[in-house]
Amino acid sequence: MLRSVARALSSLETFLDTFRSCSSKLVAADKRPGFIACMSSLLRWPDVHQARHMVVGFPIVGELEDSGVFRSVIPETPVSLSDWLGEDADVAMQEMCLRAPPRHADVILAITQEEQRKGYCSPFFTKLELDDRFGVGQWRAFGRFLLTQADGKQRAIDDARKSGHNSATCLHETIHTVHLDFIAAVAGMVDRALPCKPSWFGCRLGTDDLPEAYRGLPVSEDQLRYSIVCIFLPGVGWRFSLMYGLAYGLGSAVISFNRFPSLGIAISRRCTLAVAASYFDDELSLEFMLNHDVSQRGVQCVFTCMGAQPQAAKSFVPSANRHYLGASVHVGDLALDNLIRFQPKASTVHKVNEKLQVACTTAALDRDTAGKLRGDVTWMFSLCAGNVGKVAGPLLSAKQHGADPHLTADDIQVLRLLQFVTNHTAPRDIYVRTEVTDTIVVYSDASFEDDELRLGWIIFDGSCTPVGGTCAVPQQVLDSWVPRNQQIFPGESLCGLLVPWIHHAVLSARDVLWFVDNEAAVASLIRGSSQQPDVHTICQFSQVMLHTLGTRVWWEWINSESNPSDGLSRLGLSDPWSADQGWLLAEYEFPPELLPHLFFHSFQSCVLSGNSGIDV
Repeated sequence: MLRSVARALSSLETFLDTFRSCSSKLVAADKRPGFIACMSSLLRWPDVHQARHMVVGFPIVGELEDSGVFRSVIPETPVSLSDWLGEDADVAMQEMCLRAPPRHADVILAITQEEQRKGYCSPFFTKLELDDRFGVGQWRAFGRFLLTQADGKQRAIDDARKSGHNSATCLHETIHTVHLDFIAAVAGMVDRALPCKPSWFGCRLGTDDLPEAYRGLPVSEDQLRYSIVCIFLPGVGWRFSLMYGLAYGLGSAVISFNRFPSLGIAISRRCTLAVAASYFDDELSLEFMLNHDVSQRGVQCVFTCMGAQPQAAKSFVPSANRHYLGASVHVGDLALDNLIRFQPKASTVHKVNEKLQVACTTAALDRDTAGKLRGDVTWMFSLCAGNVGKVAGPLLSAKQHGADPHLTADDIQVLRLLQFVTNHTAPRDIYVRTEVTDTIVVYSDASFEDDELRLGWIIFDGSCTPVGGTCAVPQQVLDSWVPRNQQIFPGESLCGLLVPWIHHAVLSARDVLWFVDNEAAVASLIRGSSQQPDVHTICQFSQVMLHTLGTRVWWEWINSESNPSDGLSRLGLSDPWSADQGWLLAEYEFPPELLPHLFFHSFQSCVLSGNSGIDV
């Protein structure tokens, strides 16, 4: 049916070709704006301008229209184009021509020349030639730097932030992207619809990749003056090349490009019954019939009709095991065990471990390696294991943006822990059908009076008698923290570590609703990080502890007056109101394993054993 629609629109496509801009002819000649316009109308799709932009090109700076597809935001006030251009622009371009060559200049040049051969970029121009074409101070260029991706591919990134392009852009929306959890969510929906699995049922995952991505969408003619890349040519100096397709690094390009796969996936779902999703140019197809690739064939048909046939070399047929978004996904056990498994790719784990080992052995971490590690680890853990990968976040960020590669003994200890967690993190298993247990409710609090920090907590587990505790934090621990007038913030955060350490048997493999009456602590525990180094360490080890126990926590703020653990944090077991509740209360000594000098070693043992080693 869709192919018939595309054939019926062939005359319209030919007519629209006569209106194509130069950029559209060079980079988007295969795109089919007639089909895009037709399907947008039939689906009542909110983005009514995409087809026109395929013909005349997309704007890249200034105020961009709201497509109606993504989440609306209140835009920041952009730099006006009149202020951005003029004398300041001319001076900036002169200074750009006087810079020293960038790192990896030869690789950047080779990538640019390959894009020129493909027609994505113009031949090189001098500044004077562009001044003659656009006017002095009436154009802007951006530089390039090299990014090595997790798969080893080298990509030239256009630095539109440093050049001011992004500051001169007004965006009214921000994109949303798919997460691996989409697979489990859809599988759960199918499982509920088919509680008794028919013989034809089986889950498989296929992937596709769209051709050229950003480069395949044209820049409007009137904004080519802003779509210029500055490249260093050995023996010649700096030269400029017009970029006809959208540049990597432009904030506007993120919105403009994602409008394309969003429409394609919507057509696939509604017209071909495909169970599909997209993450930028990476397309995902889920199949629930053993011998029929309905979803992938639908996705491939739709994008071919839109003029972006998925690349055959990067198309992988549906299978029980597939790599997607840098993770290894196993869906083969869904039919029998109701299980879907996510885990980091073995190659990624090996690569991260190797880099960490070199850094620890040499006591040095250069900027490039720190940046690559930060990206690899964040991506790997965010998809598969929550926030535990942020344990070395501040250190990696400091080394990526700093000038001194030297690692201190404490730095090496942090990297050793990250290496340990990387090597011992279990796969993330999601059961789409399982017995639902009652959610545990935890309240915790901290008080800091007369230079004493005391913690208190209450655990409600269904019909069981509530369990509570209180603990005084030793001065040795307080002395290791950042000096403050009061230590409520780290104290409230410490509850997120101390309680699961003590009550691991109760919280293991359970869902927990946890109330804290300190907003800063709640925010840090949710993120698993903080700009305060002591709180960051506490929150990260809390994440490690909870992940090791298989405990899922929803953190929530509560006002102090409604917090039943308030009395335990102030008066301990002497609190009369708490004593009258019939709860099982106890005074706990602060675990020696959590003292500063044993902290890292204790958590290595924790990850290995799967619990804290305390029986409560």
